[in-house]
Amino acid sequence: MQILTLTEGMAGMESQVKGLANAVSSLTGWKVENRQAQAKAPWCWLPAGVCPLPQFSLPAHQKLSAPWPKLLITCGRRSFPYAAMVAQKSKGQTFTVHIQAPDSGLNKVNLIVAPMHDATTGPNVIQTLG
Repeated sequence: MQILTLTEGMAGMESQVKGLANAVSSLTGWKVENRQAQAKAPWCWLPAGVCPLPQFSLPAHQKLSAPWPKLLITCGRRSFPYAAMVAQKSKGQTFTVHIQAPDSGLNKVNLIVAPMHDATTGPNVIQTLG
């Protein structure tokens, strides 16, 4: 797997990650794999973006493990902890992109693509209109 997309499954989030993944794929020839991450109990009861142990929160069939993708694209606050985990565990092998503004931890991924109205700023933040 060369490009992995990961969301909680909402249509708007899916379209954003798939659009970016398909654009990168058309330039690189890399294969795209789309997945959904839906935390199991008790993790799913926590507020969005709060997941202290993301490696244990997913059901067995959704686990994220090596071999790591070259590119991980996530969208939504519930998927951000997984992007941060992959960034750490892959030790730089995976370039991580998160679409939408996370609550915190901007430095935990390589790139944040956030709407301008969220006023998210930082050296790794690209603001978009919309």
